[in-house]
Amino acid sequence: MMGVFEAQVILENYEFNLKNLQAPKKEGVTDPRQHKILRRVEKINVSHEGGDFSQSDEYKLAIAGARGTVIARDLCNTRGSVAVPEYMEQAVRKVVGDNPLV
Repeated sequence: MMGVFEAQVILENYEFNLKNLQAPKKEGVTDPRQHKILRRVEKINVSHEGGDFSQSDEYKLAIAGARGTVIARDLCNTRGSVAVPEYMEQAVRKVVGDNPLV
């Protein structure tokens, strides 16, 4: 159950911000809506009577699912002019890494 809780926190705090990094900068724009402050939650402490839940398969599966969803959302939200086949290949290689199972 704790994995579901943490996965929900990860997904509710998701915000695609690569558009802001890739957009061309406009000279003299002073729109206050463009000055967004992002606060990232680095650590959450949760007390649980059942002991260390972070090693359970259920927890690991929930977190892996949430992280996979974040990666998929980023790839889907990336502009087509940026997400060319080479970009997609790099993204997949970054996720897979040196995993011998893939």
